Amino acid sequence: MAHILIIEDDSSINSMLRDALGNSGYTYAFSGTEGLLLLEREQFDLILLDLMLPGMRGDEVLRRGRQLTQAPFLVLSAVDSLESKVELLTPGGGRLHHQAL
Repeated sequence: MAHILIIEDDSSINSMLRDALGNSGYTYAFSGTEGLLLLEREQFDLILLDLMLPGMRGDEVLRRGRQLTQAPFLVLSAVDSLESKVELLTPGGGRLHHQAL
């Protein structure tokens, strides 16, 4: 079973993700700071990351998190700027999912 870290401060989005993931093993973080602490302490197979987070922005969590883990990051964001999206994907690659919720 995959171990997934969900870093998202919106409880309704967390609920939707929980429903979509079913019985997969997942851990929640509700701030960027909490998410980074979990990345330092545990191994995850996938990280679902929001950009607009309290404590530490998601782009900073992504930058620091890439130094801590080889696990892929899936960025969930309502950011529309093409420049911002390209910035997130380099260096090191990743996937960006635009969320219009």
